[in-house]
This record gives sequence, structure tokens and C-alpha cells, in this order.
Amino acid sequence: MANFFLNGLEWLAQSLSDAAAVDAVYQKDSRTYPIKTIVGRAGQELIDAQADLGTSNFDFIIETKYLPFLPDSGDRIFCDGKEFEVANQLDGRSFIFVDSTFKVLRVHTQLVQ
Repeated sequence: MANFFLNGLEWLAQSLSDAAAVDAVYQKDSRTYPIKTIVGRAGQELIDAQADLGTSNFDFIIETKYLPFLPDSGDRIFCDGKEFEVANQLDGRSFIFVDSTFKVLRVHTQLVQ
């Protein structure tokens, strides 16, 4: 039965990605990684790398297969002509796993430009 549910979760994640994902670029230090992501508005206050509270907060849903690392505060995401900085929530986390298989991340960011 567990395989049935796991297959269902994978199918659901893939269907969502196929229907709603957009192309973007993730930048960590000087390296860039092409990703597919789903963009949404965040409801939390975030702290950027300079410890400033942000007001233009967005979350990016990213499958871990696109990133060979976990996101860090200060990383950048470029999407739809805009730049976003990965930022910590008030609890100190810049991302959470959104599924029980640890294959999908919700990365917290704020709009830079």
C-alpha cells in the first residue's frame, strides 16, 4: 500500500510542476543552476542576509533534483526578469520540505528588484 501512496505523491508533484512551473535560474555564489519552479506569495515576514525585514516576500517551490545543495540565505533566484534573495523566516529557516519524501522545497525569498 505504501508504494501506491508514494506513486500517487510523485504523480501529483509532477502534475503540479507540469501545469504551473516556470523556468528560472538559481544562483549560489558564482554558480548558476537552471530550475523549474512554482512561484507564490509568502505570508511570513522574512529576514534577509543583512537582517532587514522584507515586505515583498515570495516562496518558490523547487524540486530537489534541480539543486545539488540546500538553499542558504543570500542565494539568488532570477525569474521573470526579477531578482529574489533567499531569506530566513523569523525562526531562522530559509526553506522547508513540503513533502514526506524530501523531494520538494519551499524556498523563502524577498524581491530585490
